[in-house]
Amino acid sequence: MSGNGSGSGRRFYRQLLLQALDLLFGHKCVRCGEPIDMALPSTDPMGPTFDHVVERCLQGRDDIENIRLAHLRCNSLAGGNLNRGTGTGGTRRVDRRPSYRDRAARPSPDQAGLW
Repeated sequence: MSGNGSGSGRRFYRQLLLQALDLLFGHKCVRCGEPIDMALPSTDPMGPTFDHVVERCLQGRDDIENIRLAHLRCNSLAGGNLNRGTGTGGTRRVDRRPSYRDRAARPSPDQAGLW
C-alpha cells in the first residue's frame, strides 16, 4: 500500500484478520490457553497479537493459514525460539524451507552418479 491512508489500510486489514482468527479459533491464546480480551490494544501485555506458525524470518507469510492469536506477553516471551512451548508442555513442529547450505551439501545429480 502506498500514499495517504496506507497506515489506515494496514490497521483495517489487521482488524479484519483479528476478527477472522477470533471466529475460526476462538479468543484463546495459542501459547497459554487463556482468553484474550479482543478489546485491549495490541500494545497491552494481555492484548491480541499475531503468532506465526512458520516464523516470518523463515519466509512465513502474513496470511490466515499461518497466523494464530496470542497475548503480546506470551508472544514476546516466546521470542524467536522456533521450538517454543505451547503452554501445555508440547512444542510446535516448524517446517522450514531448505537453506542454501542444505542445497549445497547435497551432491549434484552428476556427482551422485545419476547421469
